[in-house]
Amino acid sequence: MDDDLAGEAITVVEKLAVATDNDKRGSIMKSSITSLFIASAAFLAVTAATTAPVRAETEYAWCAYGATQGGSQSCSFSTIEQCRAYASGVGYCQPNPRASAFAQMPKQRR
Repeated sequence: MDDDLAGEAITVVEKLAVATDNDKRGSIMKSSITSLFIASAAFLAVTAATTAPVRAETEYAWCAYGATQGGSQSCSFSTIEQCRAYASGVGYCQPNPRASAFAQMPKQRR
């Protein structure tokens, strides 16, 4: 009977050891996942904060309106003469409103 009790005691101790080992593994896994999540969130926050908004480097000074089929606009002219030649007879030219806004924007350092 003492052998039966000793055998049962060893079995209980082994089960406790396995359960404790599993708890440690689970705790390490939770800690690793939490660390990975925090690192990813920090990386995304830094990337979002330091990324410059995308914008065209060149905004031309003049736009032709109504010169194409469908009455759309084309803002790809550096001079009024270029715009007038493109729009001659079918459209009109005006200063590009984005060009003046673009000129007022601060230049970004590279």
